[in-house]
Amino acid sequence: MKEQMLLEGFAVEDFQRDLIGWFEKEQRDLPWRKDNDPYKVWVSEIMLQQTKVDTVI
Repeated sequence: MKEQMLLEGFAVEDFQRDLIGWFEKEQRDLPWRKDNDPYKVWVSEIMLQQTKVDTVI
């Protein structure tokens, strides 16, 4: 029951707005965000599990 109480009173909408605002301000310009090819996005996801972002770019 204690786990359910952790989010009581948490303002989800405020958090979502803050998170999206932060992302829009701080996001990196990454090549796979410009391409909707699922294969390219998937390959980048796999590579990023093992490699630093600067190396993948």
